Amino acid sequence: MGLSGWVFEQTVRYCLGRELDAAGHHCEIRGQVPLKGRARVDLLAGRAAIELKARGSFGAGDAKYSAYRKAAEERGWAYLYLTMQEGYAPYRLATASTFGGDHAFFLDEPGDWSRFVDTVRSLQA
Repeated sequence: MGLSGWVFEQTVRYCLGRELDAAGHHCEIRGQVPLKGRARVDLLAGRAAIELKARGSFGAGDAKYSAYRKAAEERGWAYLYLTMQEGYAPYRLATASTFGGDHAFFLDEPGDWSRFVDTVRSLQA
């Protein structure tokens, strides 16, 4: 049995908040923030709009994220992707292409949590 999306979201929100506070970069972290139409950003931490997936990508159906990235950028946000894992190489490459290699984070990749926190911290005004 895996971690549910809601539990993953709450865990990331809590841990990210703690990491930012410890680094002296406190910012409000909000959940389920409207993005475009009915689309929502899982977390918004300052200028970091974060899409979370507990179990990785779901393949070609995730093409909508290109439009979401554009909508986020039009609002002055950087669109980030964080997942616990992505074992299927073509999905991993597609995700990195959609979000940008510097905005896609895979927690099964050593160092990606730190890289994620550093990126969010760098986006704080």
